[in-house]
Amino acid sequence: MFDGSFVMLSTYFLKHLAMAIAFLIPFLIVRITDKQEVKSAGLTYASLGFFVGFITHLLGGFLGAYVYKLPVLPLLLHQQNLSVQEISRISFLYSASFDILYLGSLSVSLTLVGYGVYALIKDLNR
Repeated sequence: MFDGSFVMLSTYFLKHLAMAIAFLIPFLIVRITDKQEVKSAGLTYASLGFFVGFITHLLGGFLGAYVYKLPVLPLLLHQQNLSVQEISRISFLYSASFDILYLGSLSVSLTLVGYGVYALIKDLNR
């Protein structure tokens, strides 16, 4: 497994790790801000939103790469002598499931962040 397939799996995971880090950085910034003098429930919502995005991409990338092996799934299914239609159907199902997971978490994450910003502005205007 330490050949081309391992490189493909690691590349898939590193792509999702980079996306997870894109959520981690603002999460840490919001957490640091939350511990200083600004106290608002909005910061908690924004922090939770960034954390949801971070953890989903981190776990989803790990599961997709090393558990379900999405980048090499068609090759693994071909080695099990499945027909092209079955390989296509199974690969599409797994790929679409992970895409739905990522889009759902992005929606939840951005909704929480948006509500957090709204609550923060509302708290600051009081």
